[in-house]
Amino acid sequence: MAIPPQRPRTARPGRGPVLSIGRRVFVHCPGDPARGVILTDDAGQEVLPRLADGAPVEVIAWLPRGGASTRYRVRSASGQVDGWLGAAELRATEELGPPVAAPAPEPERPLPRTATADSGRKFGQRS
Repeated sequence: MAIPPQRPRTARPGRGPVLSIGRRVFVHCPGDPARGVILTDDAGQEVLPRLADGAPVEVIAWLPRGGASTRYRVRSASGQVDGWLGAAELRATEELGPPVAAPAPEPERPLPRTATADSGRKFGQRS
């Protein structure tokens, strides 16, 4: 029985950072920083108050979710609020960095010269 080949592991966009337990990170809410993020408890219910963009938190647990986003249990710096957030709602630095520019498209390269209808040779004919 042959062993099927394994696909190479690649980073998947939209998953957010990979964070270790005990690490201090910051809440990430780029769309509307005034809105903040909603933490949830173990049952998925909303925990109050919301945490503002840039609020320092400590990662205290994590929950991998396969194809879905990894969840992190975090505790506020004051220790008064803790709950679960998605990986995309956390960032490693306090300040939101400048937007990352999309890579420039590669210039088109000319195709190598091959036998074509206008070369005077038939397909498969050697030169």
